[in-house]
Amino acid sequence: YSLTASLTQHIWDGGASSSKRAAVKADAEVSRGQTEVSLYSVRSRVQNVYLGILLLDEQISQNRLLMESLMRNADEVKAMMDNGMAYKSDLDMVNVNILDCRQQTDALCADRAAYVRMLSLLTGQDMSGKELAVPSDAEAVDAATVLRPELDLYAARMRQNEARMKQLNANISPQFDLTLQGGFGRPGLNMLENEFAPMFVAGVKMQWNIAPLYTRKNDIRKMEIQRRDIELEKETFLFNTELDAAQQQTEVDKARMMLERDDEIIELRESIRRAGEEQYRNGTIKMTDLMDMTDDEHDARLARSVHHIQLLMAIYDLKNTVGQK
Repeated sequence: YSLTASLTQHIWDGGASSSKRAAVKADAEVSRGQTEVSLYSVRSRVQNVYLGILLLDEQISQNRLLMESLMRNADEVKAMMDNGMAYKSDLDMVNVNILDCRQQTDALCADRAAYVRMLSLLTGQDMSGKELAVPSDAEAVDAATVLRPELDLYAARMRQNEARMKQLNANISPQFDLTLQGGFGRPGLNMLENEFAPMFVAGVKMQWNIAPLYTRKNDIRKMEIQRRDIELEKETFLFNTELDAAQQQTEVDKARMMLERDDEIIELRESIRRAGEEQYRNGTIKMTDLMDMTDDEHDARLARSVHHIQLLMAIYDLKNTVGQK
């Protein structure tokens, strides 16, 4: 008869526990990095919608300036008609342009409302009725420094590969256990004495699973291939990013140059339109000529507004490409 109790304690598991914890942590970092990359693409969409709203605001603002100019021309034509110096057809021509301007403004306002709804869905906030600030176009962008979340993802994947390599090493390592057994029995450890006696046994047990040795060479080759694939993906990503950044820097420089020319063109078009208004009052040109001059000035101002937003888009596309906030 005997009553015994036994206790087994791991002394060394060959690094299996630590390598497993490291692998779980590395997997979590990879998942988090993939989420950051996905959110970064959403940020780009928010940026494009935001700047699209600013572009529509600029166009609506220019249409309002055009409307003010046309209303002023209409008042002048009415005054000249009262004095017998203008025809009703001249007023009709101005009124047609006024209606066209209102129609364009209504269409732009409808487009803006749609863009605001899109921005609200992307941000999870109600953006209706909120005034959007125009960002500065003088921000410096360091195109040589890439801070994209993809780089963190590549680093996490490399750590994941290293953790799995450590797991391979742990799988082929022997494990040692300390075993303790004690109790009371008849007979005890001495089989020659048929009496009740206490007994105690202690020992160290080694376990070694050699099955992973058969596939170790192939497993290591797979880990090496994965590591090289990650390095190649990272190099390709950086190369493509540098190409995109160089192209977008060119777009930024071109947009700045076009803005400088736009200011000169607007100044000349405004001078021509003012001279045309004076010439129409003196009867030396027709209303169609004055409307053409007014439209040319409006087109020049609208072009500058478009180029300004294009500059902002180019700047923020460059910042988004290199990962700068």
